[in-house]
Amino acid sequence: MTDNQPYQAIILAAGDSGRMGVPKLSLDFRMGVPNHADNIGSGIGFLEQCISQFLLFGCSKVVVVVNSKGLRWIEKHTPLIKKKARLVLNPDPGRGRLFSLQLGIEKAGKRHALFIHNVDNPFVSQKVLQSIWEVSLEHNDFDYVSPRYKGQGGHPVMISKQLARTILEEPSDKSLKQILSAFERTTVEVHGPSILHNINTLEEYGKAGLPLGENTCPVCRRYDKVVRVIYGMPSHELFLEAEKGLVHLGGCCVSEVNPQWYCRRDNVEF
Repeated sequence: MTDNQPYQAIILAAGDSGRMGVPKLSLDFRMGVPNHADNIGSGIGFLEQCISQFLLFGCSKVVVVVNSKGLRWIEKHTPLIKKKARLVLNPDPGRGRLFSLQLGIEKAGKRHALFIHNVDNPFVSQKVLQSIWEVSLEHNDFDYVSPRYKGQGGHPVMISKQLARTILEEPSDKSLKQILSAFERTTVEVHGPSILHNINTLEEYGKAGLPLGENTCPVCRRYDKVVRVIYGMPSHELFLEAEKGLVHLGGCCVSEVNPQWYCRRDNVEF
């Protein structure tokens, strides 16, 4: 990771997951994908998915706030997450979501705009992140940017560095909603309901169609228009296959967060 981008991300994952029964950060988002980072061979989990999408977008730092149970799960099952994100332990999750956010802001610092996201929504979209970022550039004095779908607000939101400083000064028994009500909201309309997910129960998990198959597009939830992303210098034959839509060329730069699939219907890599 580099520290030269003007935006960072905080993922809130310190809830007790009482209705789910297991840490939500551990839930499978995508099944049947070998985890090359730690050779577990299981699916891609909620937390891994969220971290990878924010890094892929270009966030210079991703901070994850977890409770002790979630931290133990990460250390046992996905220890290399620590190389991708900065983990912050919330020693008292009962103090509420704002306290978790304050811990995350302290770790991230106050020099950048911040994406704020909940781990119970693994459908982080590159298109939504881009839309939020573009709106923040158009309104360079923004307080916070909120995505909306058919009149409903969702996540992630982006807060300005000025608002981040204010949040740190507020008593932690306040709600984030209370604090934001005193600031100007800039909205951005998005074209899909992915921002609205809030998965708290196994029933909601099933209704969201999770876990997705290895080559299932997270936008349209289909695979009939999905092709493999190929990296490196392509041969003439590979160029011809790409022109026919049989593969998608991903360029020469390869990293651990590179997408493996491309949906021709939604023009999205994942």
